Amino acid sequence: MARCIRTRDGHCVGGLPPVQDVDVGQRLGNLRGIREAGRIFALPTYLFAVWVVAMVIAGVARELTGGLHHVHTGPGTVGIGSHSGLIAFGAIYIMARAFANGGFSLTGIEAVSNAVSALRPPEGRNARQILAMQGSTVAFLIGGISWLAHVTHATPYTAGFPTVLAQEAGVVFGHTPAGQVMFYFLQAGTAAILFTGGNTSFTGFPFLASFVRLHGMVGIGGDGRPAMINPACESLP
Repeated sequence: MARCIRTRDGHCVGGLPPVQDVDVGQRLGNLRGIREAGRIFALPTYLFAVWVVAMVIAGVARELTGGLHHVHTGPGTVGIGSHSGLIAFGAIYIMARAFANGGFSLTGIEAVSNAVSALRPPEGRNARQILAMQGSTVAFLIGGISWLAHVTHATPYTAGFPTVLAQEAGVVFGHTPAGQVMFYFLQAGTAAILFTGGNTSFTGFPFLASFVRLHGMVGIGGDGRPAMINPACESLP
């Protein structure tokens, strides 16, 4: 979740003015309850998906018509070299691991699996539908963003901003007034979904704690507070 918040800040710096105490809105939303907050925080997910899909479609269309240009990079980009043998294999492994961790965090698979009991009946079928929809959506978004990064030569910066997504959006939407509006909408949607992603730990912890309690891994300490119990029967507050 810390990764979501840090990446959100990068998108704010990359295309939006600085925002102070933006987490206050998250706290106010949580005060309405988990179910009500879920409805509120679902809107950024739809906005992000719609704007990224629009960017991918527009980018592919501009590529087919020959109107898609390369990104003009500046100083501070991540150096890209070529290696062979064991170093190349290790680099591929690290990239695959980072991709898997980032994709898992973004999709919220753990939140769905932990909260199956909170879904409407039949819970199992609804959970499978949600996971299938998530997988299809993420596959399209990641595939589209990766392809645009390839054709536009978008390169990450060591400082974290402008992000690759911001560079792609700037090239695809252009510098016209309408293009700038779409660019900032995409940046706002990206920051919003990462903002709500940081809330997953809050909403998912009660369900996770209940499952751990059913397996006898959470007890009540002498002071009345929950305490973790390890297999060696040692109470850890």
